[in-house]
Amino acid sequence: MVRRGEKRLGTLSFQVLAGHIQFGEFYLFPIFQREGTGAKILAHCLKLADSLALSVRLEHLHWNPVRSLYKRHGFVDVGGSDIHCFMERPVAVKRPATDG
Repeated sequence: MVRRGEKRLGTLSFQVLAGHIQFGEFYLFPIFQREGTGAKILAHCLKLADSLALSVRLEHLHWNPVRSLYKRHGFVDVGGSDIHCFMERPVAVKRPATDG
């Protein structure tokens, strides 16, 4: 369950597996969609994945507009079925700090 205080916003699943994180069941109630809440939640989850040095995998229905959110956050297509798109965000590369 995704909450802001006592208010229910939606749901998501975030499972840390042996070689990756499985992100799914991500749904916000319509009143909370398209206001940046989903992007903030996804960014938080990706930050956790980065701290664990794990890629993130997900699937979504072909007709779901959430695809554009995932693309903006670095997910790429890795496959699909008749009704689902399979996407993955590779492990974030940490760049060394530079002086300057």
